[in-house]
Amino acid sequence: MTHGAGKVMTLNNSDKVIISLFDRTGTWSQPYVDAGYQVIRIDKQIEGIDVHDFCVEYISEELDLPPFVHGILAAVPCTEFAVSGSSHFKAKDADGRTAKALDLLDKTMAFVEYYTVTDQDVIDDGFPGLQWWVFENPVNRIGTLRPWVKDFGKFYFNPNDYGDPYTKKTELFGEFNREGLEALKMKPPVEPIPNYIRDMKGTGLERQNARAVTPPGFCQAWFEANP
Repeated sequence: MTHGAGKVMTLNNSDKVIISLFDRTGTWSQPYVDAGYQVIRIDKQIEGIDVHDFCVEYISEELDLPPFVHGILAAVPCTEFAVSGSSHFKAKDADGRTAKALDLLDKTMAFVEYYTVTDQDVIDDGFPGLQWWVFENPVNRIGTLRPWVKDFGKFYFNPNDYGDPYTKKTELFGEFNREGLEALKMKPPVEPIPNYIRDMKGTGLERQNARAVTPPGFCQAWFEANP
């Protein structure tokens, strides 16, 4: 796992830990690194850490993660969920790919629950616990497959809402500052480049990774709304 070591802009952020799951590029969490937060990036492609393995013992003993964190970012893999690939849903449901993706989602939610502090004595001792968490996915069928997701509402955006010149309608669910994020949208949004995502170069995993990069304008807006 990679610990962010960017320049410290605000000294009192150094005791705040952000965990960023499925964060191969580090783009989404970079504003926190730049502001002096402790950022722990976890991605199977980088360190071989598989969220499928997550359990209390694995988190506390194998990964040696801190006992309290400030925020959790999770760009959950979308291949089996995004409605843009709905023509393949039937095959994926039948051959087990959907079940494996749902296990990844469930383990990620269990990770959030692990870090949600509800003990008032712990809070009174100065450990406020998890302040916000979020899952990101393109428009998807997660709410149908896991209805509990609906308890955490929906927030939609396109990258051009925050200055990146393309569209890719994306959904966020979790506990975070929706009002602040909405207020930071550009009005009107910037003009998108036609077919920006479709025309990306590369093949296979290379192209998949390029398409999955979190738009930088949104990343900065997210940080400003959820410090």
